[in-house]
Amino acid sequence: AQAEWAIHHYEAAIALNARAVALAGEGPFKAELLTRRGEMLLETGQITPSLAVWPEALKLAADERALICRANIGFAQSLRLADRFAEANAAPARTRLTRRSGR
Repeated sequence: AQAEWAIHHYEAAIALNARAVALAGEGPFKAELLTRRGEMLLETGQITPSLAVWPEALKLAADERALICRANIGFAQSLRLADRFAEANAAPARTRLTRRSGR
């Protein structure tokens, strides 16, 4: 998927990512794939589909602090673009709490 993304084949990259997500087991690896999917959808202007990805990515991230932070930031970006500002403003606070709690 990343190779397709690098050569600007965005739809192919998103499709390949979807296949990888379907094959991945539950856990941090799937959370990484979902986080990348959310980023790709966001970057191509697909805001509503990106909003659907972030909660599952956060749930599966477990104790991967960097991944939790990345997913929270992506979620906040998607929420802002969807004009859901109150929710968007809460995401960075969750990221700071994650970083401080050692989670």
